[in-house]
Amino acid sequence: MADAVTALQQRLQPLFPGLMGMELSEVGADRIVATGFGAGRFPGAPGTAGTLLALPLWYCTGGEGAAHFLLLGAVLLVSVPAAREGMETAREKDPGPVVIDEIAGMLLAATW
Repeated sequence: MADAVTALQQRLQPLFPGLMGMELSEVGADRIVATGFGAGRFPGAPGTAGTLLALPLWYCTGGEGAAHFLLLGAVLLVSVPAAREGMETAREKDPGPVVIDEIAGMLLAATW
């Protein structure tokens, strides 16, 4: 199993470089969502990386209409438990790697 996870991480590394630094115990659905698929592990500016991740999501949905509101609702629904889990794991109020709140906030702010 560990070999399969390592192989998957190596394949995903060019797309999500932040995942390569995580331990196997850290790679869970909540952790991946909370870090914005690894964007929150971007050195020096994790919040900016999370915000930038929201822009293509906004662009793909046009910032309005049913598709955008479904995406926004889905992000908001998963962001609360994922952020809570990230805060509990890090034992901090606003840990840097948790960027799902930046993603949700940017999608909400850019709604027409």
